[in-house]
Amino acid sequence: MDIDVISQCSDLWLQFDHRTDAWNFLQQLPIFNNAKQFILNYADFQFSLSSNYKNLHSSLDYNKFSSELGSYAIRMLSSLGYTFTDKYLINNDIQLAFISHHRKSPEKFYKLCYTLWNHLQEDHCYFISNVFDAQNVTNCTLPQNTYLVAHAIVTPLRILFQPMHLTTGHRAMRQYGDKKSYKWMLVYIRDEDGLSKIIDLNDNDELRDRYKNILQNGLHLASFAYKNLIYCYFGS
Repeated sequence: MDIDVISQCSDLWLQFDHRTDAWNFLQQLPIFNNAKQFILNYADFQFSLSSNYKNLHSSLDYNKFSSELGSYAIRMLSSLGYTFTDKYLINNDIQLAFISHHRKSPEKFYKLCYTLWNHLQEDHCYFISNVFDAQNVTNCTLPQNTYLVAHAIVTPLRILFQPMHLTTGHRAMRQYGDKKSYKWMLVYIRDEDGLSKIIDLNDNDELRDRYKNILQNGLHLASFAYKNLIYCYFGS
């Protein structure tokens, strides 16, 4: 394994056949290449499978969230990866609660998902059922001449859908607004941490092909009940 790559990961899941294999691997990390790169905190847990474990082999059903805001909200959460999807898929009651909240109000459902997204960003171990107790949904109006647009970060491996971006817009937004069925998305091209710019793009053919494909063919956000949304390159 490439330790230089591992050291850049914010989260890493490793599976070993034996407990001693894990300890032998971890002991090598602090002194790799004679440099102290890691501080080792190690705990041993016994894990038993839940009766709902089989649900983790299923996929998230986006068709349950057919509104535009609802579909975007669930895509935003699922782009967090296992941080959200494992907790969601393993609990049938949570799935039903999400679906119920969406049916009542897609707008309030988006705000609930936005709150949960922030909690999971701060704490990957956050119990997502807590958001139903903590959320205090209030109605708010946008300032005049402002827009909420989709927001995505495209990394070498993932597409991270972010909370909707509030912007004052530009002439194209004002001319081709919702009344003409145009939608807008703000897209950032970033490295895998979601923050750093990619500095070696010209030296990597795979990355060049990936971003070329996105710029030419657009980003497919989701399948709604009434249409597919494909965001195509407009300008930068």
